[in-house]
Amino acid sequence: MYKYKLPLAILLTANSNISNADITRYHYSPLETNIENIIINNADNPPPTNGRPYAIVNNIVPRGGKEMRLLQPSHWDASIWTGFSELGYSNFLQKALANVSQEAEFGSTAVQMSHTSMGLHLNTFNTDLPTIYTATSLQYFVGFPGGKKVWYPAEKLCVSGEAKIETSYSEGSVNQAMYTLHFSNDKNQAVFLNVMLFDSRENYSMKDIVHWDAQDTNTAIVISHAQKQFQKNPNVKYTSTIDEFGIPLLPATAGTAPKIMSGYAFCMTQAQFKLAIADVNSQHGLDYDVTPDKWKMNFALIGPEINTQTGDGHMGMTVKNFWVYNKEVN
Repeated sequence: MYKYKLPLAILLTANSNISNADITRYHYSPLETNIENIIINNADNPPPTNGRPYAIVNNIVPRGGKEMRLLQPSHWDASIWTGFSELGYSNFLQKALANVSQEAEFGSTAVQMSHTSMGLHLNTFNTDLPTIYTATSLQYFVGFPGGKKVWYPAEKLCVSGEAKIETSYSEGSVNQAMYTLHFSNDKNQAVFLNVMLFDSRENYSMKDIVHWDAQDTNTAIVISHAQKQFQKNPNVKYTSTIDEFGIPLLPATAGTAPKIMSGYAFCMTQAQFKLAIADVNSQHGLDYDVTPDKWKMNFALIGPEINTQTGDGHMGMTVKNFWVYNKEVN
């Protein structure tokens, strides 16, 4: 098949890569993962929004006859594609896409978990997507019950974590990795923020845009890009970097998987959020509310996505940790 709530003292210690002096509130701090918390979602099974981490398997498990099945690493180890074993955990659990009651085929879509970390391998070869949609994804997902208030005076919203994009192979597919946040308000208006970490296309343009997802979600998507410390890419306008992050931050890359365990982080100010909503309005003829504190954040995630409209592919990555929090606006 394979074709080529912790106490604050603990939080501050564990989150040593972030300057904590100006953090005003945490929305999500890494919690223990559970291999049973894998949700199969074929556009019909939204994941729980209870503040705990889940792996969401979107549009890759055909209905009936297929399942995410426990896989012993001694049988085969998805770390070949995710790099997960390099974290050095003495033991971990993994599940892979398999025929019901049968062993998973070598190289199939797989999820690995230990401590607060996940390994994610997404493979579309020899798999018929179960819906009309051409995109499939595998996500480290955290949903917030009732939505999370994130916009406060003199504060900005930030997301950071450590990850390694280990492998990407394409036979016409578009392979991507990204952070995604989802916002909505009481007017039934909604928008996604995708902060790109990787795109498999050599000619991909690192330029922020707003996009209307007519095929899958019928929702506006604000697309931004991760940057390294002190980077001020003039083409990135909806988010900014975290200059004082304690380890090197990788910017978004294109073409070849970077294969580096490092930080990926961004912040979004209220002014940037307002700009994003204003651009959604002006470019798509809408009248969305541009007042930030009218909006709540419903979920945050990180993971790979593959669009199969022009071919198949596979992609693997490891997410070591993942944080969502507010910082003071300096």
